[in-house]
Amino acid sequence: MKSVDNDVREIITDGVEPVTTTQGNKVMSNGNKDKDGTTSCGLVSESGTRITKEFLLRHCKKNKLYITPSLNDALYLHYKGFSVIENLDEFTGLRCLWLEVNGIRKIENLENQLELCCLFLQHNLIHTLENLQALSKLNQLNVSNNYIKTIQNLSCLRVLSTLQISHNALETTSDIDHLSLCPSISVLDLSYNRLSDPQILNILEQMPNLRVLNLMGNEVIKNISHYRKTLIVHLNQLTYLDDRPVFPKERACAEAWAAEGIEGEKRERELWETRERRKIQESLDAMTAIRDRALKQNKAKELQKRAVKQPLSCSTTKKIQMHLRASEPDVTDLSIFENDRNEKSASEKDLSQSGSSDIHHSCPSSEAIKGDIEPTDQIDSPIPSNKSTLWINDLPDLDDLPEHKELMKDGSHTLIEIITRDE
Repeated sequence: MKSVDNDVREIITDGVEPVTTTQGNKVMSNGNKDKDGTTSCGLVSESGTRITKEFLLRHCKKNKLYITPSLNDALYLHYKGFSVIENLDEFTGLRCLWLEVNGIRKIENLENQLELCCLFLQHNLIHTLENLQALSKLNQLNVSNNYIKTIQNLSCLRVLSTLQISHNALETTSDIDHLSLCPSISVLDLSYNRLSDPQILNILEQMPNLRVLNLMGNEVIKNISHYRKTLIVHLNQLTYLDDRPVFPKERACAEAWAAEGIEGEKRERELWETRERRKIQESLDAMTAIRDRALKQNKAKELQKRAVKQPLSCSTTKKIQMHLRASEPDVTDLSIFENDRNEKSASEKDLSQSGSSDIHHSCPSSEAIKGDIEPTDQIDSPIPSNKSTLWINDLPDLDDLPEHKELMKDGSHTLIEIITRDE
């Protein structure tokens, strides 16, 4: 990539109107005049389009920026064909300045931009890094696609974290030696230059915060043996190299390779793969346990809802409550519900088959009870304590009985089941 001083460049004048041109020592107007009859102050000289205060005012209005220059924190001056940075003195509040894709040959006139954090100067005609001392807060600088041959004058930028200087003319180790004086840089793009000396690795090692590095398009990649492993081992903080990240597994394998060779790298890789498989299996087991626990809980809730609709015996109700309190219910315990239903069905079937005659023989009438049992016994113990089923006919009021369920009626006799619930 060679610098051509007299190359013919298309000057983009979008937003710069009207203009005047110079021929020799004369300034030629393009024929456009302002409303007051005077020609515009925007100029196009032999060196390119100029940044005038009138243009900046119109530009701010057009792009809905603040008319008061100091209130603007961003200014977009790209793709305009400017050749000189000028008339930005009043823009003291700028934090981001876009000047890419112009014809700028020199970095200058930025002394008043003390708050500037990002400066974009890619795709220009810059040959030297200079006049950046006043930009003490600058943390991102992009000078890619220029004609820079040496990195210099950046040590004054104490907070500079990102430097993009790809597609330039850097060749030797001395051309980038100044980077060792820039410890704050964490992102460095040196791609597509002419670097070929493996000794640049010594300079990169002196950058303690370097985390992202791009050397693609340089011959040095071919000249460093085991390029990727070597850089990962020497640059301890590196997390991204060229076109892909540096994962912990890759770093561990590279360090094992540096310490024990290929065999050490193989062992380390196998260890990582084993840990990864174990971690995946543990995750699958955990998911399976969560699923099984949810299924058990859902089944228990379903059976509880059925029990509410069809009341169960006291012992079964107690088992349900104990079952639901369990943190991890056992599926085999759910058989208690089915067993209880089977017992009730069998008892009801036996009662229906026995008939009324069996009922009369098995359960004595009220007269027999009166003749065989003393009145005091009837009052003190109207309900047998060891039975949950009895016959009643002459009791005064069923509402006085405990909670019960009628099973069968035969004339004046009623068979009931006392429902007892434990507190």
